[in-house]
Amino acid sequence: KKIEREKIDVAVLALHGGWGEDGTIQAVCKLMRIPFTSPDVLGSALALNKVMAKKIFKSEGIPTPPWTMISQEETTKGGYLDRLAKKLEEEFGLPMVLKPARQGSSVGLKVVKEKMNLKSSIKESMKYGKRLLVEKYLRGTEVTVGILGLRPDLEPLPVVEIVPKRGVYDFKSKYTQGQTEYIVPARLPKRLYKETQLLALQAFKALNLDIVARIDMLIEEDGNLYVLEA
Repeated sequence: KKIEREKIDVAVLALHGGWGEDGTIQAVCKLMRIPFTSPDVLGSALALNKVMAKKIFKSEGIPTPPWTMISQEETTKGGYLDRLAKKLEEEFGLPMVLKPARQGSSVGLKVVKEKMNLKSSIKESMKYGKRLLVEKYLRGTEVTVGILGLRPDLEPLPVVEIVPKRGVYDFKSKYTQGQTEYIVPARLPKRLYKETQLLALQAFKALNLDIVARIDMLIEEDGNLYVLEA
């Protein structure tokens, strides 16, 4: 009722993670017939759920780094964490990437470089959710592409090259002034630049996104493109 009394013309949704990005706030706005500046309920929910997004990328033929999902239950069984860590190391090698399945802004992100740190890193990342995305670490240039518009009129924005000074584009690198350099437009050959925008557009559509969203990607030295997440 308080929201109704405010008589909101449009809701500018500048929220990160959790209810801010998983479709919850968007659903409230829809129920109350308040226009809002973000993707719709379904697109928001799919994009924040990294496991579901990965499955969609696979079904749509969108290249993404090899991955698997582990649950909190698996890490708390007696003696199972040792076997799990060994299995992950055999499958992905080191370094490997750990990401909470339903977090944004790189919260809980870990790049595990040493075998001795794998189990403790899994436990630490699990503090941010009950499921963890484990991803093969790929070396290359990180870029991001914003997409604006309503279907069918979607426009990819300039490709942004991300250069973190600490090597890993984590929460600290994102939100600490001076820790990351953003180069616009990205230093890419013309053809690869266009391919990057087109792949970002494909991922945007696959996740049922609209209005505005950003697609994070990685480009290997040989030019192979991978979509990381939205």
